[in-house]
Amino acid sequence: MPFHPPTEAEIRSWCVQARHHEQVARRSGRAQVQAELPRGQREVFQLKIVLEDSKPPIWRRVLIPANLRLPDLHGVVQLAMGWQDAHLYHFMVGNRSESVRFYGDPDLLDIDLMQQEEGRFINDLNVPIDHLLVNRNDWIRYEYDFGDGWIHRLTLEDIHVAPEVGAFTSLCRWSTGLPTGR
Repeated sequence: MPFHPPTEAEIRSWCVQARHHEQVARRSGRAQVQAELPRGQREVFQLKIVLEDSKPPIWRRVLIPANLRLPDLHGVVQLAMGWQDAHLYHFMVGNRSESVRFYGDPDLLDIDLMQQEEGRFINDLNVPIDHLLVNRNDWIRYEYDFGDGWIHRLTLEDIHVAPEVGAFTSLCRWSTGLPTGR
């Protein structure tokens, strides 16, 4: 896909989305908690990633920085689940009883500005996971390979505090089931 500079409408949309996520983070309490951490400490999220409707159950438990951006979380899920990053993806927040918001790369997914401005689809580039998962047991969905529809449930199981030392490597700590390898 050839590069095109962002339009003024795209830039406005991104700014609105960024302000929204900053407000959510302030309301959530995560920003306050993180601000009160001792110097040199950071929050680390323990996520359980479950491939929905799998028999036997296939799941992974990972540790990630709380401020990991969604495109990087996509990479963590790919590695943890044994996927090969060969298909499109998006994150889904909400359920049937409330409006579902989708987070992903609008260029790859061919999303129009109307959907972005209505808030149904949000560019995931600058969205950290701690803006969406705030409290223990909060969850979001991650769909990979729209043809086969592999849907994963990502649940915030625990929040740890760890020393902030250089680059953090996400860790797959526990798992069941065989890697899916697609």
